[in-house]
Amino acid sequence: MANTKSNSNSNKKRTNKSTNTKKNTAKSVKQAPVSKTIGFADHFHAFAKTRFFKLIIYVVVFAAIMGLDLLISWNKFDTFFLILGIEVIAAAVFYILSLIIGKNKSSDNDNSNERS
Repeated sequence: MANTKSNSNSNKKRTNKSTNTKKNTAKSVKQAPVSKTIGFADHFHAFAKTRFFKLIIYVVVFAAIMGLDLLISWNKFDTFFLILGIEVIAAAVFYILSLIIGKNKSSDNDNSNERS
């Protein structure tokens, strides 16, 4: 009989412990579930930060410009190469000007920092 009393007492203790934890969790503040899914946009943003992304963008832009040149020239090779030459010269001038302007801005910032 002593064994049955101790078993029933231990069962009561176990049930008391489980009810106590239920009471504590009921009092806690419920938080909204956090979704940990990774979507296409997350992968795209990670890919956009790589050098390979710049290479792909350059190839796509180059192909688009070549395609537009072909459409404008109507398969006349003289006109196509004339348009392409003008675009190459314009791109070279733009690149050189951006280098010159970039150097002037950086040297202006260096001079202003030295004066302060």
